[in-house]
Formats: sequence, structure tokens, C-alpha cells
Amino acid sequence: MTLLLSYDVEAASVGEGLVPVKNAGEKYSDALTPASTVQALDILTEIHSKYEIPLTLFCTGKTLLQSPDALIDIKNNLGKLVDIQQHTYSHVIFKDVVYESTPGEKNFYEAPPFELLDAEVRYASDVLKKILNIDCKGIRTPYCYYQGLRGETKILSMLEKYGIEYVSSFGRNKEGSHPTPWINPYTYADEGFPNLVELPAQNWFDCLWYDLNGWNNQQGYKKLIKSNIDYIHSNNLVWNMIFHDWSIIKAQERKSKVIEDLIIFGKSIDENFYSNYNYSKIVLKKT
Repeated sequence: MTLLLSYDVEAASVGEGLVPVKNAGEKYSDALTPASTVQALDILTEIHSKYEIPLTLFCTGKTLLQSPDALIDIKNNLGKLVDIQQHTYSHVIFKDVVYESTPGEKNFYEAPPFELLDAEVRYASDVLKKILNIDCKGIRTPYCYYQGLRGETKILSMLEKYGIEYVSSFGRNKEGSHPTPWINPYTYADEGFPNLVELPAQNWFDCLWYDLNGWNNQQGYKKLIKSNIDYIHSNNLVWNMIFHDWSIIKAQERKSKVIEDLIIFGKSIDENFYSNYNYSKIVLKKT
């Protein structure tokens, strides 16, 4: 009965990844401009301060460098409500993935060499420290993967080296698509890292659902969210929801109120809301 509201802050740092996507410039114009980050963080500040609900921002280093004032403002305005962590420096993937932005249109992405991943994590943490004075403790891996980082001992060791205490990387089903199964958080004890927590991102990414069901179908997405909240409430589950700065703008949050309405509904049935960081500590206590 727990909701973790998390937002990938990546606008203007995902351009290279969108190159293979047909008509990417038209379809994802909001993902290619720093303005989306500024606008989205203004909206999130208003919503989360109004309802006093915690949130987690997973920010790429590039986005932070392009919109530092917006991140500084939300950190100052929301204080302990906001958990700001990294999303790599330039939105690189950790494992090979297939991305389907349009039904039947699949694009294959190959993971870069390990040395680049190491540098990406290091640079992102350095930027967080320099601009926001934050010691990075968490990371969401771009795109996410089936089984997260299970078996990836070299990567897990690297993350531990840089002080990472929790990761959100399990975010796809067996077919490499969505919806992701309802997997509760766990640790990587089997890989030898009992203090490294995985916080899976279950069901649908907001942008992938909209890609396949229509970006003007906010009512359909609200219906899905309500159904999922009822489900986790009945089954005592955790839902780590993924939104994106640019998709909040593309889906017209100020008008559609998708996020605000889900918070209102969650509060009405006494759901527990946590930041990713704070819930990772609960997972460790349970294990």
C-alpha cells in the first residue's frame, strides 16, 4: 500500500537516443528542450508542496548543467520532501534494450563499454555535488531492464564504489516491454551486495503508455492509475511510478491533472507516500 512518485528529469539529454525513432523531432519535441525541465519542475513544486507529498527526481548530469536554477529552486522550495538523485550524465543505458515508440516500430539500443558507464555515473555524481551539494545515493538506469541488474556484479560493484545505496533498474517485462510485473523491492544480496537496494518501476512508464494509447488520452491513463492503486492497496504492494519532465508537459499536466488527481485519490484511501531514498531504508530494515 505504498506509492513512490518518481520523475526522470532528462529533457535535452535524450536526443541521441531518439535519433533512430521515426519522426522523433516532431514526436518528442518536448524532450529536446530545456524549457520542459523548467516548466515541469514548477508544476511539481506546486503539486507536491500543496499536498506535502514526497517525490524523487532522477536527473541527468546534462540536464542539471542546462537548467541548474530550476533544480536549485525545487531543492530549496521543497526541502526534505524532495529526493534528488542521478539518471547518469547523458542518459546512457546499462544493458541492451529494444524500444517500441510506435506499435510495430522497434529500435534496438546497444549498451556502451563498461568504462563509459563508469564515467557516466562518476560525472553525474560530481555534477550533483557541485551544483546542489548532494552526495548521490541513488540512480535510475535509463530505459530500465527486465530483472534489473541481476547478475551484473561488475556494474553493481562500480555503483557501490561511487556510494550508490539504491538503484531503480527493473522496469521491463520478459519481452523487454511493458507492463512490468508487480515486483516488490529487494536487495542484491545474491550478487554479494546485501546493502544495495533495488526499487523496481512497475507497470507502465507514462511516456510508453501514451506512445501506444495516445497523448491526448489522459482520461484513459487516469483510469489505469486508479485501477493500479486499487490493486496495490488490496495486495499490500509497492508501486514506484515513473513520470518524465518532458512528458508532464506533453501530456498537459496543468490541464489534465493526472499527477494531482492520483495524489488526491491515493490520500483518500490512506496510501503511504515515500521518496525512493527513504523507502530504500525501509527495505533494508525489513531484510
